[in-house]
Amino acid sequence: MIQAKTGWARARRHFQLLGVLVALLVFAAVGVPQGASAAKKPKEPKDVYLALGDSLAFGYSQKLLNEHEKEGDPATAFEHGYVQDYYNAVDTGGKIALINLGCPGETSASLIGPGLVAKIEADGIKGVTGEAPCAYHESDRLPLHDEYGGPGKSQLEAALAAIAKATSEAKTVKAITLNIGPNDILHYLAKLESEAKAKGAAKVESEAKALVAAKVKAITEQEVEAYVIEQVIPQAYGESGGAEPAFREDIARDAAAYSGAHRAALEKLALEDGVAYNAEHKAELAEEAVRLGEELAAKDAAELEAEGVAFVTTEIEAHVAELFGQILTNVRGIVTELKKSAPKAKVIYVGLYDPYGSLLEEGVELKPGFRTLAGLFNTEAKTLITAKKGIKGCFTDPATVFNPGGATEPEALQKFTNMANTEEYEGKHDGPDIHPTPLGYEEIAKQIETECKF
Repeated sequence: MIQAKTGWARARRHFQLLGVLVALLVFAAVGVPQGASAAKKPKEPKDVYLALGDSLAFGYSQKLLNEHEKEGDPATAFEHGYVQDYYNAVDTGGKIALINLGCPGETSASLIGPGLVAKIEADGIKGVTGEAPCAYHESDRLPLHDEYGGPGKSQLEAALAAIAKATSEAKTVKAITLNIGPNDILHYLAKLESEAKAKGAAKVESEAKALVAAKVKAITEQEVEAYVIEQVIPQAYGESGGAEPAFREDIARDAAAYSGAHRAALEKLALEDGVAYNAEHKAELAEEAVRLGEELAAKDAAELEAEGVAFVTTEIEAHVAELFGQILTNVRGIVTELKKSAPKAKVIYVGLYDPYGSLLEEGVELKPGFRTLAGLFNTEAKTLITAKKGIKGCFTDPATVFNPGGATEPEALQKFTNMANTEEYEGKHDGPDIHPTPLGYEEIAKQIETECKF
C-alpha cells in the first residue's frame, strides 16, 4: 500500500508537472505571442506621400495592361511606376503612408474636374479649365491604386479629401509628386494631325472629283458636238456635193456657225446630258473617284506629308503659348489647392521627356518638333514650380536621362521606354508604347530621390 501510494504520488506529480508544462506551452503559443505581437506591432505611419498625375504616376505600360487586364489589380500589375519606386526608396521604416491617385490618360483639366473650377478661381487662379475626370476609371471601368471616393470625383478632389483625412488623423503630408501635361500636348498634336490629314484628304478628293468632272464634261462635249454635226451635215452636203475635202471643211465651218447661233440651247443640252450621264453612271463614277483619289494620294504622298507638317508647324507656332499657358494655369491652380490644404508638403513636379526622339538613328526624330515642345514646356514649368516667391517646389527633368542626344540617345530610348517593344501578348501589341520600362521608371524615381529630398 505504501508502495502503491508512493507510486501514485509520483505519477500524480508527473501529471501535475505535465499539466504545468502544457499550460506553459499553451501560454507560450497563445498568450505570449499576442502580448509580444502587440508590443512589436509597427506604429501607424505619421507621414504621407501623396502622388498625383497621369499614366506615369500610375506606373502604366501597354505591356502590363495586356498581361494583367483580366486580373484588374493595379496594386500588383502596375507596381513598377516611379511613384512606387520612389516610395520604396524613402520609406525604409514603415513610417510613411503612400496614396497614389495617378490616372492613365489624365489631362490637367480632367485632373481638376468640373466641380473645382469655381473654387480655384475664387482662390485667385483665374482661367483654369476642368473636364470629366479620369476616363480610364469612369468610362473604361479599370481600377486605380486608390479610389477617388465616388462616381464623378476628380483626382484633385480625391487628393484634397485625402489631405483632410490625414490632417484629422494627425498625419502630415510631407511630399506631393505631380506629373501632368503630356496628354494635353498629345491631344493637341493629335487634333492638329487629324486636321492636317483631313485637309490632305479633302485636297485629294477635290482633285479626284475634278478629274471625274472633266471626264464627264469631255463626254458631254463630244455628244453635243456630234449633235451639231448631225444638224449641219445636210447643209454642208448641199454646199459641197459631198466632195472631199470640201465636205469636211464645210461641216466644220457650218458647225461653228451653228454653235454660235445656238449657244444657249447647246449649253442647256450639255448640262442635261451631263446630269443624265452622272445619274446613269453614278456608282461607276464614284468608284472611279475613289480610285483616282488613292492614286493621287500615293503619287503625291511626300507632297501631302510636307504640307501636313507645314500646317502643324504653323499652328503650333501660332498657338503654343496659348496651349502651354492653359496647362500651366491649371497646374498653378492644382498646386495652389494642394498647398493650401497641406502647407508643409514639398511639391515635386516631374517634367516631360520625348519618347518620339532619336529611337533608331542618331539625330532622326520620330515626331519632329515634339522635343522642342517638351523642352519649352519644361522650362516654363520649372520656372513656375521653383519660383522663390511662388510654389517653392522641386522640379525634375527626365529628358536629361531619356533624351541625352547624340549617339547615346537611341540606346537610352530603347532601354528606358517601350517604343522599341515588338512583343505581343495574346495577339495584342505591347508596343511601340511611349511609357517607360521598369528600368525607365526607376531612373525617374532616382532623379526625384537625388534632386528632391523627402
